[in-house]
Amino acid sequence: MWQYKENLSYPNENLKNSIEKESWYKSNGSHIKVKQILSETNLCFDIPCYLLNSWIMFFNDASEITSKLNLVLTKNPNNSVYITKTLEQSFTRLENRLKDFQSIFEYYLASTNSFSRNQSIKVKKSTLKAVENLKFIPVNLHLEQFLVETNQSNVFENNNLSEASCYDFTSVGAFTTVHTCKSNYFKSIEALIYNEKPFEFDESVEPNRLKLIDSEIFLVFYSLKILSTLGVQLVELKEHTFHKKSEKLIKEINILKMNIESIHGIIIESFSHYANKYAELAKVDLKQIFFNLKEKLSFYKTKFRAFCIELDTIILKSEFYQFDDLLSKIMVTFIEFYSTIMTDALIDKFGFVNQCATFSQAMTTLVSTIDLKYNKNQNYSDLHIKNLLEFHRKNGILIQLESMLSCFSNEYAMIYEHHQALQNFLQVFIHLPTNYVSLIQSTSDYFNINVEKDGFHVYMYSAAESKPIRVYPILVNVGINEASVTSNLLGNNHLQKFINSQSVSKLSKYFVNAKKDLKDNERLLENILFQLSTKKSLFEDSRPVELLHKVAEITRLMHGFRVTNCKSGKDRTGVGVSLEQCLLLVRNHNLENSMTQHVLDDFRRNGTRMDILKKNVGNAKYAFSKIRYFLLPQMYRPPIELCDDLDT
Repeated sequence: MWQYKENLSYPNENLKNSIEKESWYKSNGSHIKVKQILSETNLCFDIPCYLLNSWIMFFNDASEITSKLNLVLTKNPNNSVYITKTLEQSFTRLENRLKDFQSIFEYYLASTNSFSRNQSIKVKKSTLKAVENLKFIPVNLHLEQFLVETNQSNVFENNNLSEASCYDFTSVGAFTTVHTCKSNYFKSIEALIYNEKPFEFDESVEPNRLKLIDSEIFLVFYSLKILSTLGVQLVELKEHTFHKKSEKLIKEINILKMNIESIHGIIIESFSHYANKYAELAKVDLKQIFFNLKEKLSFYKTKFRAFCIELDTIILKSEFYQFDDLLSKIMVTFIEFYSTIMTDALIDKFGFVNQCATFSQAMTTLVSTIDLKYNKNQNYSDLHIKNLLEFHRKNGILIQLESMLSCFSNEYAMIYEHHQALQNFLQVFIHLPTNYVSLIQSTSDYFNINVEKDGFHVYMYSAAESKPIRVYPILVNVGINEASVTSNLLGNNHLQKFINSQSVSKLSKYFVNAKKDLKDNERLLENILFQLSTKKSLFEDSRPVELLHKVAEITRLMHGFRVTNCKSGKDRTGVGVSLEQCLLLVRNHNLENSMTQHVLDDFRRNGTRMDILKKNVGNAKYAFSKIRYFLLPQMYRPPIELCDDLDT
């Protein structure tokens, strides 16, 4: 018999509309009490707003400094030789492009703010997934804590005989803009997916090892930061022209040179890398655009390198009277270069906006998952949180996304978007307070995001006394619905195989790096990883759901964070979460194998997943028709009377 509580409050003020369901089971002489606490989170709307605000500021700052550069160049008669029609067009194109992006993000920010203010629930329902102006918000983001208490006695209050455990669950819909997008961006996705060459991703063990930025989103905002930083310096130098040697002037020249080196050594190299990739894989009508971009980038790289040499020559020969003229040349090339990358490199502006939207959905999920664990969580002991914080500071945060999308129709594109969103996490660093005391005393609603040279730095709870923690993303995908059967029959599941094999390899690398801090689980982890590396059926079977279970177990043993999702985040996700909870009872809490199906059905009939279904479509039933039901793997089938052919 399940007990139900609602409108609960917790020390973590971000958690809202929490409900609690509790039940009991008897197995192998033990009494098992389970409690499912399901919550929504303010962060579902807050994080997209933080991100959009941050990105608007980048475009606004870049736009303002572009206007100042234009004014400084044109107001001085000595610069008339540089004021050409081409330069004027470059200024106009760049200013319009920056203001255009700024207005686009302001539109989505206003929509997100308006939606969040008018919602009593802190979740975007699956029925709203096709609403274009809300695409920065993840669908169906829910946080759940699964509490298990086992006791050899019938009296649970006897704490001497009880063992309590807590497991965190995050569930969410797909990180995608497929439902809202018709831009050219998806032409490039189709080119990547259906190209005759094998589908492969750019994998990098050490991001920026070759000074390449692996995230297109971070590349754009890092470029905007350099535009603002270098632009401010150029304006100041131009307005205070030096003609004599001084320590201040030499210092300014060295800083100027360093920023210019960032342009040709990092920004241009990275844009050239992407231009080369898309020129090779894109359809014929897009190839020439990328080839032309490569030629332009090569030209600007040569120009900026030449400027560095000229700056060195000025210092070496003390020819500082030439500095003012060189500044004008740098400013002209600087504006023309940025006009090129903001228009030609970002030829599909809505494609870039869509990438930002999927990144926002993924980032919101990541931060919410971390917040559930660390923000005044009463279900973990102080010692557990202290040890966990130290482990993550030393080894980084492992975040594993378990996805159940099929390699068929638009879900195929969603898998690519998942990969792309998680690849952006390679440029993300989480800042948490350095010790447990400052963590529990910090402000829970503080959040900030900065762009540094190595990536996005996300500050949670406190800006002071924090160190960056690298994020290690893992994506594992196994389609379980009827579309996965079709894709397997057509032989279209090579993308799934590739992603899964890469993810297992990444898990092994993370284990090797963190091995010294995983002594308690070292032998078990080695055994599971050995099975994953040697059992070919886990990758070659059409629907290797066992892979999902083993990777989930490994992630939890290595103190990683788990996220489960599908297209809408309620049906396939619901049966997936309930299955993992049941497997945890079998694995860790002495539940008999013979009781597995009974407990599974009970979770799916009476547990918190039913509340998510009812919240979304007004009906506490899974959106599986009878045909779809029988095409699900056996362990993923809910009670058949709870299934209906509903809109998801």
